[in-house]
Amino acid sequence: MLGLYLHIPFCVRKCAYCDFLSFGGCREAEMREYVSLLIRELAMLPRQRAPLSTVFLGGGTPSILPEGEIARLLDAVKRRWPLETGAEVSMECNPGTVTPEKLGEYRAAGVNRLSIGVQSFDDGLLQGLGRIHTAKEAEEAFFMARAAGFYNINLDLMYGLPGQTCREHLATVEKAVALSPEHISMYSLIVEGETEFGRRRAEGTLTLPEEEEEYAMEKAGRELLSRAGYERYEISNYAREGWRCRHNMVYWRCGDYLAAGLGATSSLWEGDRCVMRSDPHVIREYREMIEKGEYMPLRDVEEGKNAAFIALMMGLRMTEGVSEKAFAGRFGKTPAELFPRSIDEGLQKGLLLRENGFLFCSQRGMEIQNDLLSNILEECDAI
Repeated sequence: MLGLYLHIPFCVRKCAYCDFLSFGGCREAEMREYVSLLIRELAMLPRQRAPLSTVFLGGGTPSILPEGEIARLLDAVKRRWPLETGAEVSMECNPGTVTPEKLGEYRAAGVNRLSIGVQSFDDGLLQGLGRIHTAKEAEEAFFMARAAGFYNINLDLMYGLPGQTCREHLATVEKAVALSPEHISMYSLIVEGETEFGRRRAEGTLTLPEEEEEYAMEKAGRELLSRAGYERYEISNYAREGWRCRHNMVYWRCGDYLAAGLGATSSLWEGDRCVMRSDPHVIREYREMIEKGEYMPLRDVEEGKNAAFIALMMGLRMTEGVSEKAFAGRFGKTPAELFPRSIDEGLQKGLLLRENGFLFCSQRGMEIQNDLLSNILEECDAI
């Protein structure tokens, strides 16, 4: 499988928790110019033998782009690469930026999977996050998407929000389930330093749920989703049968993907070497690179034990885990042979399990996966 990620860095305004490469307050002309630069970059990306299996438009808020820009961008993609029959073409959208007309344009342009950034169905919590939409607008966006012909919809939800209770989180999950989307992502809030929440935390003015309360939210939400028929297939992702996000599976299975746009990173595997290329993070530098016609993003190569750790880290995010045979086929040894101390310790503690040729995290291992991976990384660094 070959994926393509396209980064759209524009938003109406920056959310209080967001540390993604994005910014608000841009004019229409600036956004149209950026899409033109993005299209020019597509012609610079290396051609691959395989057709595209997935395309993902993320951000930022892709649905903020002016009329016609999504269609123009996807037309350029199709001119550059063939798409597999039934290729998954995903797009993120903010409920406060969509209309029936826009959604019709996206569907006609070839978008067949929509990821709606709901975060919560509680207006007070949404306001605290700095979101531009209300709970009602989120629900209306879902119904508009259905009416436009979208039959593969993801709803993004967050928990562990300032002032949030477990009951409030469950009410949001229940509302999401009642809408019956094909996919639900349920993430915990991560407070990063260079955000409004990060600054407030440093000042001591950000009140977050206690760790036990946050875990209770995750557990209650997970159990509710399971009862509703959503399979947990990755730490934060749940899907009805047959509706897993194929693009994200490319990441977690360490497949190949190209990327274009401000700060976007491509990842191509050459046997046991992972070659990553990252575009400039500053719009002026990005524009200069495109206008010079020189595709020279920052290049980083991971190989040996470091590449093996990346593959293991990504694979253990999935509930099915890592195929020991496939891992050994790429790196020459199984995870247990490369990282014997930490893998054995994980098995002994019940954090890791081995079954039918797969190494995967137990439920407890999923809960404290960062600790598990830190232990593996320590052994990796010591080799």
